[in-house]
Amino acid sequence: MARVAPACIIGGIGLLTLLPLLPAAAAGTAAVEAGRSWADEVAVRRVSLARYWGGAWALGAGWRVRPLWALSAGRLRPMARVGTAKSAAVYQAGLRLLVRLLAARGPGPFLEAGTGPVYLTDDAVGDHKLGSRLQFRSHAGVGVLLGPGGHLELAYAYSHTSNAHLGWPNPGINFHTLRLGVAF
Repeated sequence: MARVAPACIIGGIGLLTLLPLLPAAAAGTAAVEAGRSWADEVAVRRVSLARYWGGAWALGAGWRVRPLWALSAGRLRPMARVGTAKSAAVYQAGLRLLVRLLAARGPGPFLEAGTGPVYLTDDAVGDHKLGSRLQFRSHAGVGVLLGPGGHLELAYAYSHTSNAHLGWPNPGINFHTLRLGVAF
């Protein structure tokens, strides 16, 4: 992730300007995400809206679990190698169910995991054949909620996307991403 798309930087700055307007208790998050697949040389850029649903489930030792729904849209793009032309980008849209483990009170660290379907505009990203336009993305991540009321979110996630053997081939693709979000 040596280069972050200018749109992600501008989007992140735009989200930060909304901080003073936010209510005391957050109901969801708007975020920008950027990353890459090291083995397959594919870059990913996404925007997402996540919404808490239901209440938090209290756990012992000062922790709680909160479920979220997340809608995302983004772009997968093969990274050009020296001497080759860039291939066209593939666009994606998805819906995921996430579970987040948070501190019982106030901002602080969190762990999250989630999964759900993703639809792609093509079944290949450059030379990487995915076997189907319908994919499923699962991820595990770690992050921190910052600022008053925890309205700023910074997270790292490792995700795996594949067609769950609904198509052939099914090589899957793994991403490392960074996400910046603002709660609303």
